[in-house]
Amino acid sequence: MIVPACARSNRARAILSRTMSKKQTGHGYAADLLNLFAPGQGVPPPRLAGREQELQALRGLLRRLLAGQPPSRDAVLYGPRGNGKTVLLGAFETECRAAGTVVLALNASQVKTVDALARQLLQSNAVSPGKEAANPLAGQIQPAGRAVQREFPTMAVGTASAGVPGIGAVTWEQMSREQLDANLERLVTDRCRHKPLVVTLDEAHTLELEAGHRLLNLSQQLRKNGAPFLLALAGTPDLREHLNAIRATFWNRAEKLSIGRLSRESTAEALVVPLAERNIQFDKNALAAVVEDSQQYPYFIQLWGEALCHAMVESRSYHVDTAAIEAARPRFETSKSDYYGDRYWELRKQDLLEVADTVAGVFEGREAIRFAHLSDYLVARMGVETQAADAKLNQLAKLGYIWQPGSTQVCEPGIPSLMAHVKAELAVDRYTVAPDV
Repeated sequence: MIVPACARSNRARAILSRTMSKKQTGHGYAADLLNLFAPGQGVPPPRLAGREQELQALRGLLRRLLAGQPPSRDAVLYGPRGNGKTVLLGAFETECRAAGTVVLALNASQVKTVDALARQLLQSNAVSPGKEAANPLAGQIQPAGRAVQREFPTMAVGTASAGVPGIGAVTWEQMSREQLDANLERLVTDRCRHKPLVVTLDEAHTLELEAGHRLLNLSQQLRKNGAPFLLALAGTPDLREHLNAIRATFWNRAEKLSIGRLSRESTAEALVVPLAERNIQFDKNALAAVVEDSQQYPYFIQLWGEALCHAMVESRSYHVDTAAIEAARPRFETSKSDYYGDRYWELRKQDLLEVADTVAGVFEGREAIRFAHLSDYLVARMGVETQAADAKLNQLAKLGYIWQPGSTQVCEPGIPSLMAHVKAELAVDRYTVAPDV
């Protein structure tokens, strides 16, 4: 029997015991239920379960920031797609804003060049709670603004195009690339001392090398200067390899957080608690079946939640039992098949189906295998050199088909059932029937 960690809490018991504020047959209740779960791209789930350890690690960095001290390291979140890295990053951003810091939430596509990076870091598009974004200098020119005038004597502080909170403004046309490189660190330091700055960067595995090199080195220098600045990066499993390619070798002393599938208990919590808050309960066998079928994969958990809610609204039976699961299953399977179809074609386009099939066979009956053993198996089975086998495994890791959580040398499937899907589809592709003559 799966029992969510929170099920015994006083709060959960109170929720389950109180009467509903709306009738379950009402239109408002049904609409709320249909919108409850949010499978997709980074939309927060109704319950962020199983990520407390990661949030606590991030909060430790934030505490130093709030004490006016630079965090000792950046944060790096990595893991296969669909495991909730963007959601986790968003939850941390919300906590940072609530604590009074300025948060600049970026995607790697917004900082393709050093110039674009500087614009993002210095322009007034990051807002702290209760502050207006329009003019951070309204009625006041901070003393730090004089530093801008010293560096750029032709610039009129407070009247140029890009306002820097606590500093003044920067006119990009008046600043050469050499001036930008020489003074970016000083200007961002002054901005941070006006108010602590948290920069989050999603899709960091696609970060351009030059801009990435500048950003990571800037973060290190800001901390060295004592500036209250925190950088948090998130990306797919190859983010670690990408950061090595950026040649900022100190990144491996970052707070590294591997984000993978949830535990069975956390999976149950993610489904049970939001429904319990609406006076809907799971049969224990039904819950066990959904947890198993979800593969404890956050995207599939949300798909199952969505499918169950639709099934309950359609049947007007607000209880999750075996009948509800069977009614919800077609909707879930359609979404899962569509998702797996995209992943299959992705492997096909990169000529990885054969190696993916071989790897799937190795993982049958196993939850984890050492990378070296997996490589040796490919060498023996496929007749390739070790270097070629490792390169293929790294390609699979970039796609999240396999990955290495934490600092271990052990590989796990990104989603175990995807491997079964690949084997089944490839078997069909290999089967040919002679045409009728």
